[in-house]
Amino acid sequence: MFWTTRSLLLTIILVSSASFAASQIQPTGTGSIRGHVTLADTNGPATGTIISILPPPLKLSIPEEGEYIVFDQISRGQFHATVDSTGAYQIDKIPPGDFTVLTWLPGYISHDPADDPQPSHPDVQYLHVQAGQIIVHDLQLERGGSIEGTVRYADGRIAHIGKNVAAEVAVNLEKQTPDGHFARFGGAAHTDSDGHYVCMSLPPGTYLVFTALQGGTVTTTRGTSATGGLLMFAPSTVRPSKALRINLGRQETRKDVDVEIPVTGLHTISGKVVNSAGEPVTQGIVRLYPTNETNVSRASPLGKEGEFSFESMPDDRYVVSVEFAGEQEFVGITKDQTGIRMRMHKPLYRNITTEVSISGHNPAPLNLTATTNP
Repeated sequence: MFWTTRSLLLTIILVSSASFAASQIQPTGTGSIRGHVTLADTNGPATGTIISILPPPLKLSIPEEGEYIVFDQISRGQFHATVDSTGAYQIDKIPPGDFTVLTWLPGYISHDPADDPQPSHPDVQYLHVQAGQIIVHDLQLERGGSIEGTVRYADGRIAHIGKNVAAEVAVNLEKQTPDGHFARFGGAAHTDSDGHYVCMSLPPGTYLVFTALQGGTVTTTRGTSATGGLLMFAPSTVRPSKALRINLGRQETRKDVDVEIPVTGLHTISGKVVNSAGEPVTQGIVRLYPTNETNVSRASPLGKEGEFSFESMPDDRYVVSVEFAGEQEFVGITKDQTGIRMRMHKPLYRNITTEVSISGHNPAPLNLTATTNP
């Protein structure tokens, strides 16, 4: 059996702060975690907080070519509980192993390393669950800060999706890491019918705000697929390096972070990919990003004639990257029955990278030739 596209395995490690102690033993093959959750700003119970646990992340590297193993893992939300009116929670029937804890309550910091590679709280701890054991794990939640603003076109119109003026537009954050780079942080906020958005529950740090508009569609050999839309960073740039840096303090609120989307001076980058025989290459992903700005890109699958197109691009210099993935083959089950053996085959074609400049008009369509891998 073969798959013609690379599957992405996303693993998330979830962390929060607290101390824990083992208490009584329960006579089962699984363990339990229980405790109380309070709010740091009121000292009252954190009623309604959702508590979830997950094991440490599964480290999987899919090779460009060769065999690898995929292991099953507990999914997000499989073990969870809701804090009651007294601040208490309990999660039962947890298999033995190491786990981390995530709390979710609107307005309060969750310390999720999937969002923040360096959690803000210094007392990150892992819980080691043993069969028959009950672990007591108390937590205290700290209120976070927020960033808000509006998303509008340069002519004053509210940004929306398609023809629906009230449709939501996704607003995303990047947060600066200790090494000075920026990485995607948290889930997306969405605009209301007035174009207003609010990103809540934020720990102190330096942030970038960007919005992703809806792209077009392309007819592929597998049907119609969506293409990535324009990415615009506050205040109004496609380049993260030129974006507004928001230095957010502890429990601070910023209400002035607006995103303006240009309506003039926008152009289209288009092209086609063929092989050495001039035949359309239809299996591949095309990525587009400003030169030297690789962390955020637009993407589109190749069409059924090998074509691609990115609209609404302002004047700048861009990299066009065509990426090919090999077929994945199911090999079998591991001897200990704990994993699935897979084999990645070498891509048929080598990746293609080229640059294109936009200056006042649409650039000439790109005619790209894919070279066969030896």
